[in-house]
Amino acid sequence: MKLKPCPFCGAPAEMQTWHGGGPLKRMISCSNVEGPRLCHVGPAVTGATPRQAAARWNKRAGDAPVVIHTTVVRRMSPDEAADKEFRDAIGV
Repeated sequence: MKLKPCPFCGAPAEMQTWHGGGPLKRMISCSNVEGPRLCHVGPAVTGATPRQAAARWNKRAGDAPVVIHTTVVRRMSPDEAADKEFRDAIGV
């Protein structure tokens, strides 16, 4: 599976074996760890397998579906507003 670049600095990602969790466990991190323009965020993910780690690394916030809740508001005409105000005042 191809790895996306670092979401913060654009540098290539690197995968390495990771301790604990079995022989296939991997960590993926930003490769930009030294030099004058290093990645100050230093993102990293782990996965039980290389495929799982890659899927986690490649997941971006924009990939998730966005659900927007809206409320439809309709402007009342002056007559409707006056009628509503009257009904509210008399408790109807």
